[in-house]
Amino acid sequence: MLNKKLLAFSLAVLCFSLLFVGVARAQSPSPSPTATPYVIPTASPTPTPSPSNQTSNDNSTLIVDGKVFQQINPEGNPLTFSTFAPATITLNYYQAARYSINLTTAPDFEHNEFQCPYFMSASIAGVGTYGFRFWVSYDQVINQTISLTVFTEDENTTALPQNLPLSVVNTGFYLDVLVSTSLAPHPATADEIALAQGDINRQLIENVTADNNMQRTLTAVIIGVIAVVLAVVVVLLYVFFKRLRKRDIEMMHEYNFGYGASTK
Repeated sequence: MLNKKLLAFSLAVLCFSLLFVGVARAQSPSPSPTATPYVIPTASPTPTPSPSNQTSNDNSTLIVDGKVFQQINPEGNPLTFSTFAPATITLNYYQAARYSINLTTAPDFEHNEFQCPYFMSASIAGVGTYGFRFWVSYDQVINQTISLTVFTEDENTTALPQNLPLSVVNTGFYLDVLVSTSLAPHPATADEIALAQGDINRQLIENVTADNNMQRTLTAVIIGVIAVVLAVVVVLLYVFFKRLRKRDIEMMHEYNFGYGASTK
């Protein structure tokens, strides 16, 4: 009987506790979710172009009057060509808005230039090393392959043109070129042949004369040596025969002297 009362009391306490907890949760306010504020990103300012005639840090571009020119020289070194004079250098490119050629070697040298929206060229008549800088500019980015050609105008040589294609993607580019020219070999003229033959004949005569002089000198030396040897031999023979005669005389004198003494 007592156990049933304890069990009923425990169940009553448990139900009361559950009821109290439920009432407490119902009365406590639940926190409402707060929205995360959206921050509108602000655009970063566009870098302003460098001042005119300034080079970028990597020396690969040059900004002139707000225009970006891409340097297309390998490793920043001028493209170098060697050919025979007279020579012509030509640069072909997509139709450009602005273009020019500048000399990079001093002092100035005699040459002819031709410029148009599609290509530029320069002709060199002299012998030496000549430098050019080609400038080409566009109003938009152009993806193209330009062509640089160097060839000789000498009709007596069979030297082939030198062609170099280069890829360019920019609003402009500049290219430094060095051209070294020399005289081309050509067939000898009649005057040159006669002059060369005269030089050969003169050299031959000089060689023959030198050989004759050397032969005469050698003959004189040999004759002199023979004369000295003969003179020495004659002197030795003279001394030898003189001593021999003297000895014969002494022996004869001794013989005569001994014979006479024995006769007495």
